[in-house]
Amino acid sequence: MAMAELKNKTFSKYLFLLICLLGGMICALIASSGWAQQADWISQLCQGYAPNENVTTSINCSQNSTINSYKLLSANTVKIAAISSCVLCLVIILIIYLIHVFTGLRKRRKWKMIARIIAILFIVLCLLIFAISIAAVFWELKLITIFGIQYTSNAYQLTPNGYCKAQTGLAGATAGFGVLSGSFLLIDIICRLLAIGSLRKQDRRRKKRISVIS
Repeated sequence: MAMAELKNKTFSKYLFLLICLLGGMICALIASSGWAQQADWISQLCQGYAPNENVTTSINCSQNSTINSYKLLSANTVKIAAISSCVLCLVIILIIYLIHVFTGLRKRRKWKMIARIIAILFIVLCLLIFAISIAAVFWELKLITIFGIQYTSNAYQLTPNGYCKAQTGLAGATAGFGVLSGSFLLIDIICRLLAIGSLRKQDRRRKKRISVIS
């Protein structure tokens, strides 16, 4: 009975995180790779790099010649990194869920050690997700700046992948889901560290009681 309650509590705890990660991964998958590649190539051309014969649309470099950090960022690389990060986080979260279920009712010392390891993993994942989310914001901003109304109107355009729809806003949605996931991880890290601290206090009290009795 206690094991079933632990499973339900742990699953509900991470359900929101899993939904956010899945949402971010789906948005990144649906977002147009062709438009991202086209934006990268146009940005390179307007920054003075070698011409690229794969650019399939007319270019107005007067609007895209300003050197900005987000224009130098590879939108297609961010898309791939976002998908890979979401998959990695999903796998790690599922493994951690199983660890919670199978070790949550065992010895306190073992659980404290596992909780510390999980907290460190969550810190790394939190930093990774926030970094990808910031990059995804720049990805969306790059598409809006380079293509303008073509992108915001969700139009079709000839790209290296053929005629593709802009899929407006999906890069921004990826960033939004990433921020939600990172925020949840940050809250979980704080709660986990506080729980470890409370266990330490309980252990100290027990040791004091034992020493007084002895």
